[in-house]
Amino acid sequence: MKKLVTAFALCAAMSAMAVDSDNIVGYKSDIMLAGENFSMLSSPFVPVGGGDAMPIATLFTDNSIFKASDTSETADWIVIWENGVYRTTSYFYSSDAGNAWSVDGFETTTDTIPVGTAFWLYRQNAGAVAATVAGQVLTTDATINVAGANFTMVANPFPAAMSIADIIGADLKASDTSETADWIVIWENGGYRVTSYFYSSDAGNTWSVDGFETTTDTVPAGGGFWFYRQNAGASTITLNCPY
Repeated sequence: MKKLVTAFALCAAMSAMAVDSDNIVGYKSDIMLAGENFSMLSSPFVPVGGGDAMPIATLFTDNSIFKASDTSETADWIVIWENGVYRTTSYFYSSDAGNAWSVDGFETTTDTIPVGTAFWLYRQNAGAVAATVAGQVLTTDATINVAGANFTMVANPFPAAMSIADIIGADLKASDTSETADWIVIWENGGYRVTSYFYSSDAGNTWSVDGFETTTDTVPAGGGFWFYRQNAGASTITLNCPY
């Protein structure tokens, strides 16, 4: 019964939903990708059957929207920020690999993206397009590792908008200015939001835009954000499940 109740609650947030005997699985068909620009993306699902990483080769259910080529300079490509730096490997949609995501251009990659990690995707073609993604619905809070005194690119791992105010941590740094507090910035529609968010002491240790009121803004399903941690040393943040 609890699983069915959860499924009904998710229907309002997802493009489609199916329930099997073991897992709640579904898909979203409205993840918007910018044209001739970067999109900061996340997988709003986890692997079907469980697991903590999504295979890059099967991130999208329909790869026909991507531009394939024999070089990374002329194909759509993906790059991942991890542990405070970009991976030394990037991935492009290779025609020589049979129209598949590849590192060397000849073999389909077997690499994965950890659940909760966002990534950049660059589309060569003009015009926005909608991508479709699928998987198993995460129905618990997500704990994300964050680097100290550095940026972490964090994913919204849920198939629903996630409240920024529900991003919590045991040792978030609060302050009365964005320059000295932990802060968040979101990239969407080919640019950064005009508003950014910092962990404000004047707002009662909560995420705020103006420093005095708790924000009601959200991170969209399929989207991600930069989190900057002021304190040295790695830590974790928790993304509260929105349903």
